[in-house]
Amino acid sequence: MIPKLAWIVNSQYDDTPMLLLATAPHLPELSPCDRPLVPALRALGLDPQVVAWDDPTVDWAGADLCVIRSCWDYHLRLPAFLDWAAGVPRLVNRLELVRWNSHKSYLRELAVPTVPTVWLQPGELVDPVALGWEEVVVKPAVSASAHRTVRTRSAMVAELEVLVQPYLPAVEGVGERALVFIDGEFMQAMRKPPVLSGEVDGYAPVEVTAAELELAQRTLAELPEVPLYARVDLLEGLVMELELIEPSLYLVASAEVTARFARAIAARLG
Repeated sequence: MIPKLAWIVNSQYDDTPMLLLATAPHLPELSPCDRPLVPALRALGLDPQVVAWDDPTVDWAGADLCVIRSCWDYHLRLPAFLDWAAGVPRLVNRLELVRWNSHKSYLRELAVPTVPTVWLQPGELVDPVALGWEEVVVKPAVSASAHRTVRTRSAMVAELEVLVQPYLPAVEGVGERALVFIDGEFMQAMRKPPVLSGEVDGYAPVEVTAAELELAQRTLAELPEVPLYARVDLLEGLVMELELIEPSLYLVASAEVTARFARAIAARLG
């Protein structure tokens, strides 16, 4: 295997763009759902390099493009992650979107229907009864993949800055819909398993209604620019999340979506 520093140096002497796919150190080959992207990019004549975002040996400033992908640990080291992102000149999605999306307070700024939310600081009491909700979901304001997210009917003291939302039983029925967009174009939707009910597997393709698609498109229209990739998570006509940093795009489920994503990346490279 050619040492990493060697391919960085060699890339300066050929015409192949230096394309980096940023991942977490514990996912050196990307997450399983992202792995189809590498051969799809190679089929377009590109030479993507998968590198950990915290690797200090990588010439981030020299990359023609760096695409954030399986950085599924960013929420555990957010200041370091944002410092890294600030040092990557040709990053997508762009630093401004990443910084804004890294704290769930972005939900306050969306002019679309979102899940009712109460914001609490460390040491404050989470009391479902006082809030008028039988059962609540407590999420850290900086989190991903349901990390440290709890579902409770009992009062508890917030250890972190959190958002408290009513538990919506529909998450176990019709289910939360994850709508995937590439360059603003709707590509596919998945039903997400209700992980807080103990179901961790079982993502399944779903058809979305015209109303769901329109809500997701209105959500993206709130952004100052069209992102390379985005995912809008919906439930019962409400926006649960707008994911712009490292969402799963479920590439493993569709060769067509994977090819479309690869072409969009190639277009960004010019």
